[in-house]
Amino acid sequence: LPHRTAITPKITVDHHDYFWIALMALIALMASTGQRKSEALLPDGEAWDLSRAARSQFQWKLADGTYTTDPTAAQLNALCELCFLLWVPGCSKADYTSQQWANKPSIMRFHPTAILNAPRLVAKMELRFMVHGTDRERTPMFTTKPKASAPMKYSHVEKLLQPMLVASGTVTSASSHLYSWHSFRIWLACALKAAGASDTDILRMLRWKSLSSLHTYVMTKQSTQLAMLEAGMDAAYNLDVRRSANIHADLPPLD
Repeated sequence: LPHRTAITPKITVDHHDYFWIALMALIALMASTGQRKSEALLPDGEAWDLSRAARSQFQWKLADGTYTTDPTAAQLNALCELCFLLWVPGCSKADYTSQQWANKPSIMRFHPTAILNAPRLVAKMELRFMVHGTDRERTPMFTTKPKASAPMKYSHVEKLLQPMLVASGTVTSASSHLYSWHSFRIWLACALKAAGASDTDILRMLRWKSLSSLHTYVMTKQSTQLAMLEAGMDAAYNLDVRRSANIHADLPPLD
């Protein structure tokens, strides 16, 4: 969203404000990793502890091939398309101890101009609020202010997504209720499927344990459905022409 876009009569996008910088980084990370809201933010009424999402879950691969979990300002300012951000999943409802997915980080390439580029937006957030050493383990991944004592909570973002989508022209007010923060996870699963990723790869990248979740959320584009239907009809028609002039000759009997 452009700077100074009015989201509500009282809320305006401010690209210079730390909260909006962190929020844009959150959105990009969710869309690039399928990160659940619970994997990034603090539920209201709960205290932040070491089992929650922390800055230490960010790992950077620099242009020279070295890795760091504690980047300097100089390193962040020198990021280029040879650099990558890795997000190491922590505890979640699908992995209470973080033992299943912690060794399978999500990797994203830095791009200096792409709108939805998590490495660039996370680096911008890091530069505004530098955290070093063991403090990275004690600092929430996303905060509303540049200080560790202000973890970003569900309530900070819950009422912003739908007005933001409407303001962007992506959806109408009447249909905005159909979207939630989980929509970024569904969007990524559908995008991966459309790109030809296997079910196994999508399960791994989205950190799902069963195909039932995949089948629940992944939707096939109408154009793809149409192409498959027409290909199927053509194949059936050609088969039918070879066998008989009547389609009923190939209809299977009822069970």
